[in-house]
Amino acid sequence: MHRRGEGPLQSQRVAALGDGRQPGPQRTQLGQDLDAGQRADLRPTNRRHSTLGYLTPREYELGYENFQPTGSLNRCPEKARTLQLMIVLGVNSVYHESSAAVVRDGVVLAAAEEERFNRRKHAKPSLVDNADDLPGDAIRFCIRQAGITSADIDAVAYSFDPLLRRQLFRTGRLSLPGSWGSEDGENAFLAALDRIPDQLSAALGVDLTGRIRWVPHHVAHAASAYYPPGFDSADVLVVDGIGEPASTVLFAGAGCRLTRLEELRYPDSIGFVWEKLSVFLGFSEYEACKVMGLAGYGDPATFAAAYAKFLSVDGLLFHADPDILRFRLPDVQPLEALLGPARRGGPIESPHADIAAALQDATNRAMLGLAAHLYDLHPSGNLCLAGGVALNCTANSWIKDRSHFVNTYIPPAPHDAGTAVGRRAANVPVHPNRRCRPRRLPRGAPR
Repeated sequence: MHRRGEGPLQSQRVAALGDGRQPGPQRTQLGQDLDAGQRADLRPTNRRHSTLGYLTPREYELGYENFQPTGSLNRCPEKARTLQLMIVLGVNSVYHESSAAVVRDGVVLAAAEEERFNRRKHAKPSLVDNADDLPGDAIRFCIRQAGITSADIDAVAYSFDPLLRRQLFRTGRLSLPGSWGSEDGENAFLAALDRIPDQLSAALGVDLTGRIRWVPHHVAHAASAYYPPGFDSADVLVVDGIGEPASTVLFAGAGCRLTRLEELRYPDSIGFVWEKLSVFLGFSEYEACKVMGLAGYGDPATFAAAYAKFLSVDGLLFHADPDILRFRLPDVQPLEALLGPARRGGPIESPHADIAAALQDATNRAMLGLAAHLYDLHPSGNLCLAGGVALNCTANSWIKDRSHFVNTYIPPAPHDAGTAVGRRAANVPVHPNRRCRPRRLPRGAPR
């Protein structure tokens, strides 16, 4: 039973939990305020950031309690007037679905996915050493479409915070040497991120190293979903594979402010469960859409008991068992012991459809539980969804039909590509008398 009722925004729900590991779902309760005016001054003079604009782990964990960047626009209206026409380039290339966007004065002038130019689905594979494989064609298109030059860019907002990753992510024993989750793989990943400022500057012919701001991945997702619909307040649920350490983050939105309420961290990841089971069923890790379609032909009850052993819905949250799922390994023997032989070519048969149906049913229940939990934390009539799992239309329908939310908004690009717009929205300084939400694309702009 969900709670209804009034209550203040629980921004005081702050608990520093070290590396965030605890039995059951790995969750961290936070009260991180991300006010568009108070959150950060995008200029490189910001004294609380390094040259590249990292967020410190303490600021992340404790909700920026003492974070007072120089030039805070709510405190400096004169400066706000000089910055309100700021041009920001948003870039996503950290994992896959690479994209770019150019936004000026709250207006999206251009946004594009790199796959539209290189004709490769998702633009590139997600490898440990290719985060610096920038969406060059998408960036150039957006700059050209916006009618600006590289020299006009005031700031670059990137979808990922490397320092946050360094401080909070933990490598694990269930990984291959040199690959995701291993110490060598993590070092290669961070090295690729560190190359981005120089590579972006070289590609655009302008020194942008002092203008880059690293935006936490799920903050970018949340901004892409919260600001466009124009709600005065809303709950925001972001669910995907992984960001820095998190896989699921719950936010409350009020006015121009997003407050981080709670998060779950890897390995509790619905997105990774879908990748693993997609491969188990004979598809690629990027073909969850085919598994969603296959689910409609199966009976979820057939494997419901088996799924409960590695993807358990614990009250209003969920827990994924890494020892069975082994996300970072090709090994599927623990899953085969529960679900039968993995599909390695050959026809799709009834058990495969039942496995897909059970996955969809577990996802429906997990997503509905998360939505209910978010409503309990911050009752609202509006819900915004983002992250790759927000592409799951069946789970979205469950939330729409069975939760207390009256309005549900899902952006056109809830997956990683949409964060090119979202990370810009989370960082742009705004005049205190202006609406903070990005306006719609101008007539004739690419869609």
